[in-house]
Amino acid sequence: MAVNKDQKKWKKAISLMSVEELEFILEHPVGHYPEYLEMVEARMEKLSVLPQHEAMRAVVKNALEELGCKCKIDEEGNLDFYFQGSSFTIVFDESSHYLCIWEYFWKTVDLSDTNEVERLKTAINEANESTTVTACYEINEELQRMYVSSTHCILYHPMIANIKEYLYIRLSNFFFVHDVVNTEMMMMEKKEKDEKRLQSYILSNEAVC
Repeated sequence: MAVNKDQKKWKKAISLMSVEELEFILEHPVGHYPEYLEMVEARMEKLSVLPQHEAMRAVVKNALEELGCKCKIDEEGNLDFYFQGSSFTIVFDESSHYLCIWEYFWKTVDLSDTNEVERLKTAINEANESTTVTACYEINEELQRMYVSSTHCILYHPMIANIKEYLYIRLSNFFFVHDVVNTEMMMMEKKEKDEKRLQSYILSNEAVC
């Protein structure tokens, strides 16, 4: 009875394991229930027939769904999903264990506002010096907009103890970039306004004298 009760937990945990983790369990079966080993073997058979990057994607997809993210695999095999209200894409490298997380176009400014454009460029540089996530921008001349995206390439280690927690931390770091960029821009704008007020005050006093 206890075994049946635990099987749902086992299935969820096994779905987040890499091929290497499954192999390790099967090579060291002592201490595991036969039913558990059968589930591990079934999962192993399912993943082992897939190319490495596809098996990796299957595990990452399950972990994201455990975090409440609805995932969609696009035509190129990348994972599109929403996390805490923002849109993300994970790009898988077929030749390595690296995967790149992208958050496209999360901020935009009008090119006609040259002050705002310069503030944003400076804020991006500041964010890139203080975070592990890289922010970058691109210019759309047709729309006259400047767009900001962020990316972070991480190593998918086959024996990560908790892939769900690992992805949660990495994704949360993207919002730290938001905070740095937005805060820096607000501080720069405030400084500029304070300097203008000071300059106006000095000029008005000189006029009186």
